[in-house]
Amino acid sequence: MKTLDRYILGKVASRFGMLLTIFIGVVIGGQLGTFIGRGVPPEALLGVIPTFVLLSLPIAVPLASSTALLVAIGGMVRAGEFQALAAAGVDPRRVILRMWKFVVVVALLVAVLAHVALPVAPAACGRIWAACCKQRLRPRSLIASLSANRMD
Repeated sequence: MKTLDRYILGKVASRFGMLLTIFIGVVIGGQLGTFIGRGVPPEALLGVIPTFVLLSLPIAVPLASSTALLVAIGGMVRAGEFQALAAAGVDPRRVILRMWKFVVVVALLVAVLAHVALPVAPAACGRIWAACCKQRLRPRSLIASLSANRMD
């Protein structure tokens, strides 16, 4: 891997990791807020956070990747890196083409998530919703119920 490839991938990947964490936190926070608003104790929901993470990945990964690409390109333009590369004889289109490796990997990840996570997530969320809201379980029996009905 060339130096330019490593540099661009490092810029995009670091921003992608940060943005993915933020987007997952926002989606999970909204889901947990719905349950807590319905009277479910917060400690009862700790066991289902992995299910919520799996559910939020197909939404958060494309958002984080597109935002990371735009932020990385914008940062390079603002810092004058495109002008510096052009002065060194590197075409700016070549820099953009180097980002395609990241785009292809993210597209494959989203395709896998769409075929693995999305079919499983609604059933898991339905079990969680039934256990939390419809049965009105006590906190101890709720924790036991959620632990028993965790996603396979």
